[in-house]
Amino acid sequence: MESEDQVKDVPLDRIDLDDRRYQVRVETRVGALLGSIEREGQLVPVLLQAVGSRFRIVDGFQRCE
Repeated sequence: MESEDQVKDVPLDRIDLDDRRYQVRVETRVGALLGSIEREGQLVPVLLQAVGSRFRIVDGFQRCE
């Protein structure tokens, strides 16, 4: 049986980027986030929820913009 808490590669065309029901806007410095990702890579994966054969973002909206 497959665990739900696994890191998997998901093709971008299977992620519904317009479904923002879980998005909470917080003031962040996008430049600082971008600089951190460029220096260290993406340390925390985007959290997705399966919806049929597609996925919706639960956490990590800014990392996908």
